[in-house]
Amino acid sequence: MRRAEDPVYAPPHGPTFGELVARLRRQVQHLLEQKLELARTELRSALREVLRDAVLISAGAVLALVGVLHLVIALALWIGDAVGSRPGGFAILGGVVALAGGMAVAIGIRGLRSGRVLPAQTVTELRRDVAWIKNEL
Repeated sequence: MRRAEDPVYAPPHGPTFGELVARLRRQVQHLLEQKLELARTELRSALREVLRDAVLISAGAVLALVGVLHLVIALALWIGDAVGSRPGGFAILGGVVALAGGMAVAIGIRGLRSGRVLPAQTVTELRRDVAWIKNEL
């Protein structure tokens, strides 16, 4: 093997294959770290929005529930007076409200099952990066 002291020695031009592989590994690692940070940022942002919306929904639901409760009581009394039995009015209206509540729960469960919670931008970026890496190798 020739050494640098040897007057005939000529160092290879450019980086060696090992250096290229090491550089590629560092760049891919850096890229993956950036993508992971993007995913974290996206998920934090989405979580903040979901929490804010959940608080608003909860507060609104409590207020709406109080209002609806008063309306239901008034309606049950009115129906009871109309049918000649206040307990009958409460029973009729209770059945209608229970049916509506069951339908709302069923619709909500169906919506949750079909929904996806994925960081869309991160997924798009990762797909693009995978395609680029395949193309480069």
